[in-house]
Amino acid sequence: MPNWSDGVPAKQNPGALAGATGADCADDNANRPAKDSRNRVANAIRNFLTLGVSGERAVGLAIILAARLSEEERASIAYAALLGLEEDHAYRIASMAVFGVSAGEVLI
Repeated sequence: MPNWSDGVPAKQNPGALAGATGADCADDNANRPAKDSRNRVANAIRNFLTLGVSGERAVGLAIILAARLSEEERASIAYAALLGLEEDHAYRIASMAVFGVSAGEVLI
């Protein structure tokens, strides 16, 4: 039975409401930097595609990706993008990115 001596019932279980108030949401805060980085990457990719693809913007996007994502995440994105291309086009793009060579000519 609740204690009504003060006109207000006593809490039966003071810790029962901790989850509802956000008191034990440390896990959400731990993921915030990763979420923020991924949101910034998503915005950078959107802007890159919206403003138009160019070599200068590609370099800028690469800098953002390197700063905000792990090497494994960047590799996964590159792999997925190459899978979406025809084989000869994927080979040319990979050669340009890795070796700086296009159609047998050095680009850099």
